[in-house]
Amino acid sequence: MPKITPLSRLLCLSLFFVSALNSTSAVDLTSGDRHPGTRAVFPESALYENGGPIIDVTRAPFNAKGDGVTDDTQALVKAYDVIAKDVRYENEYGKGLKNTPIPDKSYIIYLPDGEYLVSDTIIYSGEPIIWRRPSSGDLLEGINLVHFIGESREGTIIRLKDASEGFEAGSHKPVISFGKLEFNNVETNNLVENITINTGSENPGAVGIYHVGANMSTLRNLTIHSDDGAGYAGIAVIAPPTMGYHSDITIDGFENGILMTPYHVSHNSFEYISLIGQSKAAISVEDSSTSLRRIRVENCGGPAIEIVGKGGQVFAMDSDFSAASSGVSGPAISAEMGSLYVRDIRTSGYATSISAYGNRQVKEGYVEAFAYPSAHAYPYVKDALLHALNLPVKDEPPVSYPENLEDWAVVEDYIEGTEAADDPFDYSEAVQAAMNSGKPYVIFSKTGSYLITGTIDVPASVKVVNGLFSKISAKDQTLFKVSEASEKPVIFENIQVWGARPIISHEAMRPVAIRMTRGQHSMYENKNEAAGAELFLTNICNVGKDKGSIRDQKVWARFINTENGLTPQFPVVNTDFWLFGYKTEKHRSSVAAYDGSRVEVLGGVSNQYTQAKYLRDGYSPDATFLIENSQATIFACTNGPSRKDEFGFFKLLEVTKGNKTWTYDVSKAPKRHGRKGQYFIPASIVGAEE
Repeated sequence: MPKITPLSRLLCLSLFFVSALNSTSAVDLTSGDRHPGTRAVFPESALYENGGPIIDVTRAPFNAKGDGVTDDTQALVKAYDVIAKDVRYENEYGKGLKNTPIPDKSYIIYLPDGEYLVSDTIIYSGEPIIWRRPSSGDLLEGINLVHFIGESREGTIIRLKDASEGFEAGSHKPVISFGKLEFNNVETNNLVENITINTGSENPGAVGIYHVGANMSTLRNLTIHSDDGAGYAGIAVIAPPTMGYHSDITIDGFENGILMTPYHVSHNSFEYISLIGQSKAAISVEDSSTSLRRIRVENCGGPAIEIVGKGGQVFAMDSDFSAASSGVSGPAISAEMGSLYVRDIRTSGYATSISAYGNRQVKEGYVEAFAYPSAHAYPYVKDALLHALNLPVKDEPPVSYPENLEDWAVVEDYIEGTEAADDPFDYSEAVQAAMNSGKPYVIFSKTGSYLITGTIDVPASVKVVNGLFSKISAKDQTLFKVSEASEKPVIFENIQVWGARPIISHEAMRPVAIRMTRGQHSMYENKNEAAGAELFLTNICNVGKDKGSIRDQKVWARFINTENGLTPQFPVVNTDFWLFGYKTEKHRSSVAAYDGSRVEVLGGVSNQYTQAKYLRDGYSPDATFLIENSQATIFACTNGPSRKDEFGFFKLLEVTKGNKTWTYDVSKAPKRHGRKGQYFIPASIVGAEE
């Protein structure tokens, strides 16, 4: 793993605004890991030996013991190799290296409660799986769709043997790894959930998780612990592009709690995180961008957050940072380069709360708002940052599994008596029968693909639709219709869809949550006649797209991704839209807000990457953010490829109010150093009134 080296100091770009109060004025913040106590148990029909995607590592042919005595390294590697075998086949025997090597089958490595002793990294065996060999010489890895789920975080423990060979100081060696190389541009969709990783003692080079995950990935409900406090990092994000939403994690010990280094379209959103006892920094950011909320730092020997690269960007809010008991002479947040925006931060034990570019300091206490470079507003208002929208934030519905296995409605159990429309088998009737069973959890339990040609009604009795990362093929129809009203949310998760337009039609007044789900076309359409329908989006690919699909409602989005060259990526109409991290590609606007919308974009990257024929004078004809007769708070950055020819977005922000228009373009914006033609979009306040 590459070591982080501080870069030369970026020149001051502009003034900053800060509002700081003493600690007695601070609001009550509930930050840190919530310890949700999730327990994941699956029906027998979903297990690998029965043709399902769940690889129980304690069963044959893997035979892990989980007794805390037997070395289970090879058993876990053998389970990982099931995933790698299909991916390697796609590379070697499929359509060649031009296509993304995503296999037809998807698996979950499942660890029942037990202590799994390991002495080496859990990673697939053999040579690295190579997807592409570009002219630059950088090898692109192809491993993807790697999922680890433990039965429970408290009961499922992966423990590294003390003084394991290869984990010496400077080795930066992971316990769980999502790759062997340092670049993976495949849509990886990786997941680790419900597990404790203990790096033991006398392993000073250990890393809990080497995390990789393009387009969407999740780390949730995890403990990463070092028995002696040593180790390089709890979570290391080294390989670009890595992005996703991660929550309810405790990292105890290590030099760095969370380490993020890549530049290329790498944005990770972290929420409800506890970081305890780091010796160097709780969160270290080089050239990545990140969104942070409800972060609790305790007993830290260095800064709670540090930006050490010119391309780094950090948004942080609603968090508590405490230094080691002896105190720290430096700041809680060190931003000597890059871009920073924080709200509602409380610090203690540090000499100062924030140091930006060495000469802009905020004294210890409660920081209401701080931005560097300075915030600006359209139309102009004094003290722009204090007029940020601060939309109310709702948590996404929690991840849940049934306590009783009988509450799973397994789609395959409802095939008998149905008629197949053609070959392959049409699962439409079986899926509808599972939905109508009265059982609250519907599960797709085989490893292959499902053909569904009809629209499936989702009644109020259904709480969760879990695809287990299966592929669903549709025929250009609406796939799922939320047809009955309820105060309780319905959750769609772990689904891959081809052909549906849209995947989910929201037709009844009921909260809808969608997470770890991707599709070719538009994910969602709101068809409620009344205003106020609630939508929760977490780790989603391809939602929005069509103007009017998100309208007259309230949306909380926690990392979303779209790559659309035809329309704005996320158009919202008369909607409250809270966006906590994103990535977009192509040349269209990342977010377009219309007709009284209120939008907050709190971190993310706009990757203008498209064919030259769509550009005008080398630039996109669209603004990165388009705000029409609406209010907004925007903080983001651009990220285009490194090319000799400069291209990207010229207009970063275009605001229209009535017959007046304001434009913020690259001639005014601070450069995001490290790649040609890339820029920071400082905190921007739209439509504020004094």
